[in-house]
Amino acid sequence: MAAGTSCRTCCRDQVSSPCCLGGLPRRSRRLRRRIDGVDLISALPDDLLLQILARLGCARAAAHTSLLVRRWRGLWTRLPELTFHNICPDPLDAALAQVSGPAVSLLDISLGYNHPPAPARIASLLRAAQRLLPAELHVCLWGKTPRSGNATHVVELPCFNRATLIWLNIRQVVRFTLPKGNFTALEVLLLTSCQIDLADLLRRCSRLRRLEIYSWPHNSIVVHSPSVEELHVHTYQRCQRLDIVAPSLKKLHFDADSGISDEFALSYSAPAVEELSWNCECPSSIVGFGQFWWLGNLDLATSKPLGPKEHTIDGENTCLQLQQQPHDILGGAVQNIEKQLFQSLTAKVVTMELEIVERGHAYGAMVLHLLGFCTSIQKLMVKLYEGDNRCSVNCPCDQSNSWRSQSVSLTNLKEVEFQGFKGEDHEIELLKVVFRSATMLETLIVKWSNKISPSGNGCMEIRNILKAYPSVKCKHVWGAVFLFVLD
Repeated sequence: MAAGTSCRTCCRDQVSSPCCLGGLPRRSRRLRRRIDGVDLISALPDDLLLQILARLGCARAAAHTSLLVRRWRGLWTRLPELTFHNICPDPLDAALAQVSGPAVSLLDISLGYNHPPAPARIASLLRAAQRLLPAELHVCLWGKTPRSGNATHVVELPCFNRATLIWLNIRQVVRFTLPKGNFTALEVLLLTSCQIDLADLLRRCSRLRRLEIYSWPHNSIVVHSPSVEELHVHTYQRCQRLDIVAPSLKKLHFDADSGISDEFALSYSAPAVEELSWNCECPSSIVGFGQFWWLGNLDLATSKPLGPKEHTIDGENTCLQLQQQPHDILGGAVQNIEKQLFQSLTAKVVTMELEIVERGHAYGAMVLHLLGFCTSIQKLMVKLYEGDNRCSVNCPCDQSNSWRSQSVSLTNLKEVEFQGFKGEDHEIELLKVVFRSATMLETLIVKWSNKISPSGNGCMEIRNILKAYPSVKCKHVWGAVFLFVLD
């Protein structure tokens, strides 16, 4: 692999690439040798010389050492790890054809941004990579996104029988098909912008332990795997369907940048999950509570397990927003996501944080509805925001008063905090329900709205409630001043 075979852009990127800095020659430097013309290390055995070249971390830099001494010529072709970054397709093909060593432990290929490969070139490159039997394969190919209406080219993805890790970063230029055979050794699979039949691929990966999907170009994600223990999903399409059946799954991270669609369907079966991270934006017609409360954003996050059987939750944030005009949005999709999403994902929630844009509406029934899914919580934080519009005189937000006499089993709840509290009648009634439901409650923190005076009726009402619960410590907060009331 001769120097100067890359285009100017690739050469510039090569010089700035961290993996190439250690071995690329600089025109401003002069080679220094002993007076007798013999360098100090060329007489070392090939095994030691290969270890020296491996430290360069770049196949191109290793090949350039032959410009210094002919003794080094061709040694790079026997390296156990080969990294080609910011390289043109033709020099890459020539380099892969020269590799003469045994099966490589790592093959890392990244073509330059200004060299989008044709589908035939991608297929040829993957076949050349398969010939080297890599234990780890990284392929990053930047291409042009096909115009709408243009047929997507089909390329067969070879079976890399020896690979334990495969990372494919293919920018929407082809659709991969799968050959006969299985990925028998694959344990880690990372897919970025790949068009591939994921369900069929997973059926061929019996030993897969970790699956990471980024910039997923499809609106449907199906992960059925008996062996997967860690799953990371990031999608930029509005997700319509998520189907997870993974009995061994312990870590789940789901991030939908564009949210979920109105027709979103969730099927979730992962009883062994210990670490959970879930973030998605919900349209107003998907998740509703009562007549006009709807879920704007759901953000769940759990910490790593403390021990073999212990779990804890760092935090869970549920953003609730109010519809402008009240209307009934409880339908089949809503019932499905409530049952599947909340009951499945919030079963182990310990801390729940609600952000409510209340606009003067009564929100007690909705909060109790949510608490019914999260009966294991230990801390509840409610942040109240007023919003622009106000509740009308005949607003149906509190027409059903049955919630005021209800209770929820909250035997683990020990701390409750309200921010932006006004002490209105429906808020006091919610506090009564919480006190009645949380038999182990220890602390109540009330951060009052700036419009409320410390001598208002709301504060007196809370004092009256606390008389029946002498074990609860209450903290009232006005601005930055803390007043402690111990009853």
